[in-house]
Amino acid sequence: MLFNILNRLNKIREFPYYFLSPLPYAIGNASRQILIASSKANELKKKLIILDFKFFSKILKYKLCNSSLFNDLVIDKFSQKKVKALKSFLIFFLEIEFLFRRGFVLINDIFFKFRIDEIYRFPNIGVPYIYETKNVNTENIYFKKFSDVKEFYIDHNLVDLESEIKNECEKKLNTLNINKSDKIVCLHVRDGSFRKDHNRKSYRNSNINNCIKTIQYLIDKGFWVLRIGDAPTKKVKFKNNKFIDYPYSKIKSKQMDLFLIQRSSFYIGTQSGPMEVAYMFNKPVLTINMVQALEALP
Repeated sequence: MLFNILNRLNKIREFPYYFLSPLPYAIGNASRQILIASSKANELKKKLIILDFKFFSKILKYKLCNSSLFNDLVIDKFSQKKVKALKSFLIFFLEIEFLFRRGFVLINDIFFKFRIDEIYRFPNIGVPYIYETKNVNTENIYFKKFSDVKEFYIDHNLVDLESEIKNECEKKLNTLNINKSDKIVCLHVRDGSFRKDHNRKSYRNSNINNCIKTIQYLIDKGFWVLRIGDAPTKKVKFKNNKFIDYPYSKIKSKQMDLFLIQRSSFYIGTQSGPMEVAYMFNKPVLTINMVQALEALP
């Protein structure tokens, strides 16, 4: 019931907030939804409030991808911390409703196995209503020329991190001898270790050691290179004072995961969740290996 109320409030132009509950377990999907919703909220002259669902995550069999993504962003110069009390109040009651909704889905998956659309498996507050198509008869849409296609507008300059988070992370970088004036590049190469999908999704995976020449080239050009991601992941057969294998470093944290990408000059990587974080922070991206054209924003 509260889910529906918040979705209705999102549609009221006079209401000052736009509520969003991004897909909680996938950092790529969540970052993409935050990016798109920030543009929608800006267009409606609303403040974006990001809601996270984590209290019953173990019971409901999912893991929150990155708590900092839901709580430490500044959207269109609006800090999520300004509405911390409101967020806590709403999430308390939303979590109870979600427990019953998600519980019903899991019971169905075990005993009845009816097909339930993904939209009902998680809250999806604000997500389906950003660019709604259910009231459009798509069979009658015909474009005579490319210029007839309506532009899919996204403002890529609305998402930032809290200043104190950036300052704290900068101090931690300094412990690795990376100064504030130093340029860094983030490199992410998806492999099958973290998701244990070596065989199931082998087409998405690559070998980090194929990038050693790239790492050396960037270092020669004056960059620090930080290989990002989560352990366990394949070790890099390369040693250099200006190369950091971040998943195994002492500065690893949820906040640092976001900060490094936000701080970087540009991003290189295979198509995976962190790439969407780079898009969210409006970073130049070089995608390597394979690309599913419709899987991410162009």
